[in-house]
Amino acid sequence: MADKLDLTDLPVSPSQGGVAITLDAFEVPLPQPGQLAAIAMITHREGASYRPLGAAMTLDIAGNLRGQLSGGCIDADIEIHLRNAVKSTQARTLRYGTGSPFHDLVLPCGGALEVTVYPAPEHKVQDALCTAIRTRKTVTLHATPADLRVEASAENLLALTLQPDPRFAVFGAGPEAEAFARLAAASGYKVRLASPEPAAFVAVDTVALSSSDPLAGMDIDARTAIVTFFHDHDREIPILRDAIRSKAFFIGAQGSQRTARNRQVQLEALGCAPRDIARIRGPVGLIERARNPRVLAVSVLAEALSAA
Repeated sequence: MADKLDLTDLPVSPSQGGVAITLDAFEVPLPQPGQLAAIAMITHREGASYRPLGAAMTLDIAGNLRGQLSGGCIDADIEIHLRNAVKSTQARTLRYGTGSPFHDLVLPCGGALEVTVYPAPEHKVQDALCTAIRTRKTVTLHATPADLRVEASAENLLALTLQPDPRFAVFGAGPEAEAFARLAAASGYKVRLASPEPAAFVAVDTVALSSSDPLAGMDIDARTAIVTFFHDHDREIPILRDAIRSKAFFIGAQGSQRTARNRQVQLEALGCAPRDIARIRGPVGLIERARNPRVLAVSVLAEALSAA
């Protein structure tokens, strides 16, 4: 299981060179192993930029593009270089903005970007990346001026650690649970809803709650957020008891301040430590007293992602 990682840019030791950063895996959108034809990655930036250092665009062997590196101002040009890279065996670094030879391609945000376009890396690199992403493990990709590799190099431009994307384990019943699950899924995150009434949610990946398995068999890793939406708050106690013992990076529970106090008393009576109970965000959500299910869903999703 992946541990939670710091999202700030960190310096790498001089023996490795370059910059070490951590991104969510979706920032490097990959096709299936062996299907990658070329990849373009932001390897240097000066000033503001639309996408983070290490973000990538990819081209697969069928000619399909994934990802974007700007708000549209340079992506069409990068696409040309990606398609040209398929015919080449050499990487090429492009500079946009300040100091760029491409005077007709302007970066409205100012500053400069350097994008390195690579032909498809070795299959072992693709396999390592895809396997890590599929199994929700962290993996580090080393970008040099010449290639992408999984081994560290003194020529590194970047040491890019990809961590599993956030996902959501939702427990509850009623419109609040459904609104949150739909919103998170529509935002591109994996979501599973455990409910005492699973048949009521036809458009959501849903499983049945069981008193013998409060977390409904869900695999809770360090990049999973747990959120509960119950009006019958007694139902949430066994779920939260197990949740606070898990590696979940975020635990939130719907309810008032009074509900939160009652919840704490009940969990303490079950032998839960106060420091563990304190992991529960409740009342959950950034918007105080949100009662409309849609507003509550936005409020809770924003708070959870701010902790990711």
